[in-house]
Amino acid sequence: INSLRHIFRIDRALQQGALAIMVLEFVEPDIESFSALLGKRHNLVDIVAMQPGCSSDGCPPDYFGPSVALAGTGSSNLVLAYNGALDPQQPQRMFVKRSTDGGISWSARTDLSAAPRSANAAFPTAVGIDSGDVRIWYMDDRQGANAWNVWYRRSADGGRTWSAETRLSNASGGAPYKTPRGFSLPYGDYGGIAVTSDGFTVAIWGEGTSYIGPGGSWMARTSVATDAIVANRNSVPGESSVAGR
Repeated sequence: INSLRHIFRIDRALQQGALAIMVLEFVEPDIESFSALLGKRHNLVDIVAMQPGCSSDGCPPDYFGPSVALAGTGSSNLVLAYNGALDPQQPQRMFVKRSTDGGISWSARTDLSAAPRSANAAFPTAVGIDSGDVRIWYMDDRQGANAWNVWYRRSADGGRTWSAETRLSNASGGAPYKTPRGFSLPYGDYGGIAVTSDGFTVAIWGEGTSYIGPGGSWMARTSVATDAIVANRNSVPGESSVAGR
């Protein structure tokens, strides 16, 4: 939603019939804008600084703007993942917050990424299942400006503690935008994550040469027990192409 002065990113999770909507506003607080969007019942979760710009061909200035991913895990338990800058137009971190009362109150932010502060993080996705199991992936360019990667972490206690990072985008080639260090640019500010009935995590995302492409969709699966990447459709443990090149 663009109000000409502000850009908002929204995500939602359904918990026992109640729709929770989280909104992050990254220019300045504007209660009137929040009220117009959500009515009189709004909940300001966090404010982060303006995102860095994007210099790729055709890339709009808000491309790396704060994104949010909301996961529900058990009764009234929510985990919110989001990227945000600490200082205006500087690299963004990947944060998480927890709520145990359906979004009425939230914990302090926790920095989820192990990347150096010079890395720019973006585009989280999250999924939650019962018993505190939360799974998240996000992207950053810690390997270099043209070497983005997808990183995966999992929590077994509702977001209080997290597994070590697993690099999902580990294919060293297969497309002109891929090298052993990573891919040139996220291809679209969206992706997906799901858990199969037997507990495997399936993640999918876009990689490209530039904002305008060409690019393609890539995926990976992680094991039930260890979070290690397991064999893809080519019987190779690692990332595989889904569509496009």
